[in-house]
Amino acid sequence: MTGNRSAVEPDIVLAGAGIMSATLAVLLKELEPSLNIEMFETLGGAAQESSDAWNNAGTGHAANCELNYTPERSDGTIDISKALDVNVEFDLSRQFWSYLEMSIVPSLRSGV
Repeated sequence: MTGNRSAVEPDIVLAGAGIMSATLAVLLKELEPSLNIEMFETLGGAAQESSDAWNNAGTGHAANCELNYTPERSDGTIDISKALDVNVEFDLSRQFWSYLEMSIVPSLRSGV
């Protein structure tokens, strides 16, 4: 995070501590545990901008506000089946992220 500089030059530098940087960091560490990865964030904490649930992930990705997931049928009714499918997938991804947050991310923070 911001202000923490290691004595060793990083192998990888990630700009931003959102969901994409966190995912990339976890995947890279899984593939090559010896990598020295540094993540920089200008905000006060992780996932406070686009990854924040109120800004993006809790609305669009959950299919709650995407009209293209709810097309109008020829009889004027709205088909919400795709929105429901996307919402289920989003809930599953939140479970996955919760697992990562509780089990893998702390080890990245501690350098283990």
